[in-house]
Order: sequence, then structure tokens, then C-alpha cells
Amino acid sequence: MNNYSFSRGFSIRIISNVIAVVIVLLVGILMLWTSIENYYKTTAYPETPARIESITKTKQGKHTNYSVTVSYEVEGVRYREYLNDYQRGFREGNTITISYNPDNPKDIAYRNTNDQVVYSVFGGIFVLIGLFMIGYMVSSKRRKKRSRSK
Repeated sequence: MNNYSFSRGFSIRIISNVIAVVIVLLVGILMLWTSIENYYKTTAYPETPARIESITKTKQGKHTNYSVTVSYEVEGVRYREYLNDYQRGFREGNTITISYNPDNPKDIAYRNTNDQVVYSVFGGIFVLIGLFMIGYMVSSKRRKKRSRSK
């Protein structure tokens, strides 16, 4: 394999490996953070019933996005917000239970335990892969150092 070098001895291979590790770790951390944040919102925040007002479907190539608008009431004030979740069983007019931030009732979440599990598992896997990659890079560098000193 050809290692192109910069003036300080860094190879493009090392830099690309570091970039790959950073990306894998960031994806894993983001997935874990999203899971933890949603879990916190849906367990620590109060709940209230919400009516599904509309479900808008948009296609982007082969992928379909759903935008769900819900209306709900908190302390006598009516709110109408987008819900950052969609489930197959959602139908316009249905009532679901959402959690809301008491300091900012527009900050809402729907408990979707399947998504939380998937994000937690895959986020954890990505973090572990990233840590393994770091360990492998460090150990291979040490092996190279040892073999040069012999």
C-alpha cells in the first residue's frame, strides 16, 4: 500500500483512519445522546393527551417522511406543534399521550421505546467500534515502534 507523507511524517492513511474513528464515534455518541434525551423527556416530563391534527407525507426518492402535527392543552393554554415521531398506528383524529417540558410546553416528545432501544444499541455498537479502532491504531503503532527498535 502506498503511504503518501506530509512534511512531519503523517501519512494520509493515518489521517484517514483518525477521521474514520472520529466519524464513527460522533455517530455513536449522537445516537446515544438522542436516545437518552428522549428517554429523559418521556420519563421526567409530565404527560398530557394530544390529538393528531394532521399527518403530512412527503417522498424523497425511495424514502418517505411523515410530519405529524398535534394539538394539546397545558394549564388551560392550547398548543399546536410538530411531533418529532411517527408510528404506523397514527391516524388523524386519534388521541395519543405525549410528554412536555413544564418550562417550555412547546418542547414535546412521544415515547417510542422501539426507537430508543434501536438508537441505544446501535449507538453503543458505534462507540465500541470507535474505541476498538482507537485501541487497534495505538497498539499497531506500538508494535511498529518495537519492531524498529529491535
